[in-house]
Amino acid sequence: MNVIGLTVLKNATKMGYPWVESILSVLPQCDYFHVSEGYSEDDTWEVLQRLQECYPDKISLSRYEWPKMETGFAIGDATNYALSCVRHLGGKILYVQADELWHPDSVEELVRLMRDEEMDYDGYNIPFLHLEHNCQVIQEGAGYQMAIRAVNNDESITSHRDAWTFEGCQRPLIVLSIPRKLVHCNYCFWDNVPIKKKVQAEELYPDLGHYAYAAEVAEGEWSQEVPDMFLETDSPFIDSLPEVFHPMLGQRKYFVREELLQCE
Repeated sequence: MNVIGLTVLKNATKMGYPWVESILSVLPQCDYFHVSEGYSEDDTWEVLQRLQECYPDKISLSRYEWPKMETGFAIGDATNYALSCVRHLGGKILYVQADELWHPDSVEELVRLMRDEEMDYDGYNIPFLHLEHNCQVIQEGAGYQMAIRAVNNDESITSHRDAWTFEGCQRPLIVLSIPRKLVHCNYCFWDNVPIKKKVQAEELYPDLGHYAYAAEVAEGEWSQEVPDMFLETDSPFIDSLPEVFHPMLGQRKYFVREELLQCE
């Protein structure tokens, strides 16, 4: 049973998503990986092209103009477009958001189960570890503790709302127990935080006032001295993070490391 990795990206570097590490944390376990890119204004598209050059038989790319929508639905719309690009391949989908980091033991266990053709299910509910501020603390008030990240590649299964999970599953979902929870790396890099919050408020969630308020607060707070936690080169949760991400701990701003783009 083929396993197809899938992600959608727009201005991922600018937003401070550890997106290259996110892809590379699951790529070895996938038979195929499709990335849909939303005509970014930063280096996201150029980096993707270099990644594809390193993995020409595994990574495919498409571009899709994200529509203007409320409540983050543009992310879900882009995800459904990405799904349409791989429907003909069948198999099963492993969906990875740009700020999610899989531990190798966990993705290996998940993919092993996904390849079992005797299992009668439509998707896997995955437990999350929501971290923020350079992966130093657990995010307070995270909206979900589990979400569907692996599904059958069926037409009936589509993104839900802002792509936080999936809908349309007809058969049972499996609640997965994995060695390490899936890490949501939220507001990790000091210099990217006010940029991300501004984009969230103005482009992705313009109808939700608390995003606008958070962006306004960040514009003031993030002009001050960098807190020590953002400069720590270790994390209390290091055992849950893939090694490919470790060198980014303590970096003020996200950047794509050149060694990740060197073809073997």
